[in-house]
Amino acid sequence: MEEWRYKFINTKTASRFLTDIEGNVRSETGIYQRANSLLETIAGQTAQLFYVKRLKAGKEPKEEIWELILADTPESPLPPILKLKNKTLSLRFIVKDRGEYTLSITSIRLLPVLEYQPNFTFPCYIKLVNSQYSRGIPFASWQKITTNLPLPAIPTEEQLQAWEAFLEIEERIAISKQFFVPFVRHNYGTASRNISFEIVADQASVESSQENRITVQEFWQRAVNSVSNRIYLVTENEAEELEELNLEAKNKRNQIYTEGRELGIIESINQQQCLIRIHLESEILYLLDNNEYQLPNTGYLSFQAFGDRVQINRKREAINKVKKGEAENPDLGKFLFNVAEAKTPAKIINLNSEDLLLRTANPSQISAVETVLSAPEFALIQRPPGTGKTTVMAEICYQVALRGGRSLVASQANLAVDNALSRLIYNPVIRAFRKGNQNSVNQEDAGFLEANVVNTWLTNTANSCEQKLLQKQRKVNISQKISRNETLFTRYVQFEAEFTDKTQQLQLRKDSLEQHHRGLQ
Repeated sequence: MEEWRYKFINTKTASRFLTDIEGNVRSETGIYQRANSLLETIAGQTAQLFYVKRLKAGKEPKEEIWELILADTPESPLPPILKLKNKTLSLRFIVKDRGEYTLSITSIRLLPVLEYQPNFTFPCYIKLVNSQYSRGIPFASWQKITTNLPLPAIPTEEQLQAWEAFLEIEERIAISKQFFVPFVRHNYGTASRNISFEIVADQASVESSQENRITVQEFWQRAVNSVSNRIYLVTENEAEELEELNLEAKNKRNQIYTEGRELGIIESINQQQCLIRIHLESEILYLLDNNEYQLPNTGYLSFQAFGDRVQINRKREAINKVKKGEAENPDLGKFLFNVAEAKTPAKIINLNSEDLLLRTANPSQISAVETVLSAPEFALIQRPPGTGKTTVMAEICYQVALRGGRSLVASQANLAVDNALSRLIYNPVIRAFRKGNQNSVNQEDAGFLEANVVNTWLTNTANSCEQKLLQKQRKVNISQKISRNETLFTRYVQFEAEFTDKTQQLQLRKDSLEQHHRGLQ
């Protein structure tokens, strides 16, 4: 057990902590005393298991920001006050000069209860003690934690320059796909699911702001390229509001305004008749059928290249996290720019053919799986299309599951995830779960969605057990047949032995007669 000594950095932090645990704080009187008393109840009476993480360097020299997350294990359960809320506690504080000074708590937050120890954290039994003037962390503890946990590596602006330039290009490409075009009529009523909208091509623009007009030729080119993508309907009133919002958002790169209501998927384009045909999505179709929504006779169709823009923003957020040292792996900022900085495997895992889920895997695929299983931090597999990367992904998921781990298969395309899932032939070790919109998941993979996954697993398990029982039953039947014919089989073996013996005797008699015959000659 170790005592770590702390103080609240300001009343705002203490007040926020009291509000989260007890509700509204009606009086500012004795804020520090009440907050310290509450924290003592949670983690100051006995030592509690915490997961310690070094987050980043502080603003001052010899200063770091650390985080403590309260664990919930059979040996160290959550205190009752947190158990009732089904929450755990996260404390962030400033560590100065190798823990020489009292820890300054900068924030205390409630988090969902952790099911397991987070990566890149160090477990430590700690008793928190309020103290204004004393050492914050025992030196031995500070040394042990800093030896085992690296500070996040922060890449330089020069290293990130190429990434940011690439995002600028992607952003321009995404904008070059967008269009915002008025429609003057549609055929809903005569058609129910696939609706045609008559549009005014010479009034098309990039977005709701009419200052970015595009030519008729450019519009049709964008429209043709948008087939099979989502499109939105914007009413005339909404268009006026969006124009103001877009003017305000010119300098807010990460802001995405979802223009209007999602209609569905662009099915086809007819330039001669100025028609865009749209396959309505299920939600709006339900609202229309139940008279809960009515398509306006006029308005705007907006294609926002929404998927591209979301991906760009996610990439930008990821870059910002690496910049701030907030990546999950603290070494990410090093080995992304210099692969030699990545840790080498301590042990190479070799797989035998009988260990594989897919016995058809070739040596190159098996080698890729072994590389992933052996890698301590990350592995990159880059191969041309059609070389079996999806098969490798399925095998990785199986091998990780065999070792008690979990895998996340993520992609910018639904089809890629579904393809990987389809390779995971049923095995009780694997409990696959598909996260996503039911309308965007392949029908054969719908059984792995949240609403169906338990029944799918139970059904597959029952089928697997039945097949194994049938195999055993066939073996039993064969054994019974052999047992019934045991007497005949024994007689046959005896007859074969006698036949062999008599054959040998006859052969010897024949040889003797032939020899005698040659002597007479």
